[in-house]
Amino acid sequence: MNKRLVLIFACLFAILDIYSQDTLNHKIGIYGGLNLNFHTADFYKLAGIPNCCRNFRDGSGTGINAGILYEMKLSDVFWLGSRLGLLTLDGTLKNEEPTTIITQTGPTTGIFEHKMDGMFSNIGLEPSVMYNPFGGFFVNAGIRLGLNISSKYDQVETIIKPKGVGTFIDSLGNDTGLRTRNKFNGDIPNATSFQMFASGGISYEVPLNKSNSLRAVPEIQYYFPITELVENTKWKVNSLRLGLAFKYVPIPKPPKPRLFERKYEIDTIQIPSDLIAQVTYRKGTEKTSQDKFEDDEKIIEYEIISRTDTVLTPITYKLAGKITAVGVDNFGQEKPKHKFEVEEFVSNRLDPLLNLHFL
Repeated sequence: MNKRLVLIFACLFAILDIYSQDTLNHKIGIYGGLNLNFHTADFYKLAGIPNCCRNFRDGSGTGINAGILYEMKLSDVFWLGSRLGLLTLDGTLKNEEPTTIITQTGPTTGIFEHKMDGMFSNIGLEPSVMYNPFGGFFVNAGIRLGLNISSKYDQVETIIKPKGVGTFIDSLGNDTGLRTRNKFNGDIPNATSFQMFASGGISYEVPLNKSNSLRAVPEIQYYFPITELVENTKWKVNSLRLGLAFKYVPIPKPPKPRLFERKYEIDTIQIPSDLIAQVTYRKGTEKTSQDKFEDDEKIIEYEIISRTDTVLTPITYKLAGKITAVGVDNFGQEKPKHKFEVEEFVSNRLDPLLNLHFL
């Protein structure tokens, strides 16, 4: 039975895993309500429990239901629904047995009432298909797969007629002084653990706020039993659920505006050259890349154009010189203050013209 429970939860979480974005295609919520349970049966006693009833046939009772829900949109008019919750299927089976009661005044007509209270708690998964013909009105059909987490009974046989007259005797013929017998309670023997129902219902979604993200949903659901509550008893229960659900519909955020911008990233290098007479400009090769910026309000997509240009500049030469006059003294040392000295020399020079010797 644990494998079935694991399967139920695995199916639920697989469906909930789809819910991964804010969109009008999904709904989550809670639900609860009251059940009107209608029991049918065909048995006279539970296994191993003494009972003098001729046959239990039908009965009724009330219960509660509550749980969580998830719904996913399939098309414009169809939705897939899933619920996980608790369902109680309590009810009372009764059978009145006409009999003759011996009183102090003689025999009289009496009635024995055989009563069997059944208390069943069931937790299960309810997948369904929902049809939305118009507005907030929905019609759904599905199944319920559940596990009984509690199955208990409380039985008693009571003299209800004549009132206040008559008591039961025990197996030895002794007067018990009681107007009840076969009073037992406890866990129901041979109770089935797995329950399956077919279901169908209607609901209407009423907005609770301006954005229609929160909705109240009155709903009616009917369960048709497929399995028995107790083995070999034909004890089944039809249940009418009257409830109210609250659904939250995540409203999608408005799409961010997309902006497109072109950015230029231009670099320039300057190269001096003595091979040219004037400034020369050379345009570089353009490269294109993409970038994107996103914040809470917008998305900006950039086209980035980058290149490197070159500027050649001529080299200008300038002659710079300085002449400084210094003096040199007799020892060859330069002196910052120069002085000119004028000297005159008188000399005689004789050069013979002929190679003659005079005596």
